[in-house]
Amino acid sequence: MYDLTIPDTFNFGIANGLQVRDTSSTGYIQRKLMKALEDYKISWCKCVKDAQNNVIQFLYGDDNVDGTALEYQNVPILNCKNFYEEYVNIPNLHTKTKQRLQNMANELQEMYEWYSHNICFDSPEASIKFPINFERTLMNSTNINTNQPNINESSNNDIDPDFILDEYERLFDRIKLHKYNDGLWMFKFMLYQHCHPKKLICETNINKYKFTKYIKAIEQLFIKSHIEPGDAVGPVAAQSIGEPCTQLTLNTFHLSGVGGKSTVTRGVPRLQELFHLSKNPKNKSLTIILNPSINTNKSLVEKVSSEIGLSRFNDLVKSSELRYENMINEYSEFENFNNLFKTIELNTIHSKWVLTILFDATNLFEKRIEMEEIYSSIFKLFDTDGIYCNYSDDNAQNIFIRIKVNPNAQQFKKIVVQDEIPEITILTYIETKLMNNLVIRGVDKIESVTLRQDIRSASKKEWMIDTIGTNILDVILHPQIDKYKTTSNDIHETYSVFGIEASRNILITEIREVMDEASDIDARHVHLLVDMMTSKGKLIPIDRNGMKYSTNGPFAKCSFEEADTQLYKAAVFSETDNITGVSSNIILGQCPPCGTGIVDVSLDENKFKQFTNELSEFEDYDNLFNVDD
Repeated sequence: MYDLTIPDTFNFGIANGLQVRDTSSTGYIQRKLMKALEDYKISWCKCVKDAQNNVIQFLYGDDNVDGTALEYQNVPILNCKNFYEEYVNIPNLHTKTKQRLQNMANELQEMYEWYSHNICFDSPEASIKFPINFERTLMNSTNINTNQPNINESSNNDIDPDFILDEYERLFDRIKLHKYNDGLWMFKFMLYQHCHPKKLICETNINKYKFTKYIKAIEQLFIKSHIEPGDAVGPVAAQSIGEPCTQLTLNTFHLSGVGGKSTVTRGVPRLQELFHLSKNPKNKSLTIILNPSINTNKSLVEKVSSEIGLSRFNDLVKSSELRYENMINEYSEFENFNNLFKTIELNTIHSKWVLTILFDATNLFEKRIEMEEIYSSIFKLFDTDGIYCNYSDDNAQNIFIRIKVNPNAQQFKKIVVQDEIPEITILTYIETKLMNNLVIRGVDKIESVTLRQDIRSASKKEWMIDTIGTNILDVILHPQIDKYKTTSNDIHETYSVFGIEASRNILITEIREVMDEASDIDARHVHLLVDMMTSKGKLIPIDRNGMKYSTNGPFAKCSFEEADTQLYKAAVFSETDNITGVSSNIILGQCPPCGTGIVDVSLDENKFKQFTNELSEFEDYDNLFNVDD
């Protein structure tokens, strides 16, 4: 590993100012994660709870599966081009049976779309982590050697799609985890792909006996994959996220001189912004998704981007000039021609002082701004009384606008200064105000826009817009923007506009995008961390400021930071500690309530009272317990 203090290591990241972070920062991140998540464990009801018995997740990882039981498996549906042909088209089927297969195929297709958009971010991978290898289990089940009569082995054509689907439904009823969240989404997604009825009937030599064995096998494997009560999932999540943070730093060390990989240096600073829930992140940005009707048409997308990006007057100006003009000058012919079409009484504007502003034609073309739009914007800032504007054609070689004023106009009376030429004072004032205040078009706070083509979608290349600056509330009002998919990387803005659930989704997406630079982290760890940050219905940062939202006792708080201050406050305000957390139990030398320490001995007061009543009926207690003299 490179030492940041030794120049001989040739750490180009330092010289280039690429925001290299040493391992002390990432070590501190891991410590904060551990203190925030140390009390989270699996309870007896399969929920993830903290030391105060508050529910953080109703089902760990949405499937209650132990992370150690997961293995990579292929996703056959990625190669499927015709769902009907792949999953439904079995010859000689009844109409009702075919309809059931069609319903299963439709459900599988909906699952795939959700998996593609929400789990893989429109970039489906060829493998997925799941505890049951259906292909291997199916192969073992169809080659079972049993001591059963041969009739079971010989009846190879006694199975039909209805029987398979009925068995699957009964299996789902037996293994569902909760009434309102069965936790079987991924189970169904993988089962329907690897063992759909058409495959079992047409491609495998399976009968009812073997199929029943197969159902029992996957049921046992699924139950065995469940995580055990008492498992300290919080510390596991903290370590799983904290270790790759250091790897992000090491990637920065090794890749800081490589242009294409240099963006990895944003990893640790961005994680700090996310964990601290910074209200002023350095690079605020919107990812704007457009409506399907235009998102593949680059010309229409450019038009929308020009309407969103902020176009200021001073960004379009190449030069400006204030001068006194005679009757004959380079603009005389232009002025005389345009005066033929003016309805204004020109004798009211008899000043010889003219403000000429020359525009950059390239900027106007790129932003699709016409001179008429600039002309209209000027008169939104000033009254028409006393100002005369004349502008060139949009196709002219030099694009300009010329401004003259009537110093006697009412709106300029407060501007005129004694002993100065009034026209110069007024035109200078107009120029300053135009340069500083005039916005031609665009959404406030959207400093610039960039078009990007989403290459992750294999079917069609969709265009999207990235911005510098955020103002999602005004942006989604545009009729050509998909307000359901447009996102902001500013967590607080998302929270204020859309609420806590949207903030949770953005946090998960942002953390996973950063962490994917280092390693493949199981999503259940990120979900647990983000659920902790949003479980109170408001945003809770992972730092000392977030500790004030914690309901832990004084011992847990003082074990993090500011130990003396926390103990002083606890003493002054008579705080108590129930000693239910990990830190408080360790401080007192007790077994922490996780793992095997989750088991408690409880007293049944009703039975104890009944026993004492029965005991009082005996005068000779020795006879009750058969105690000899």
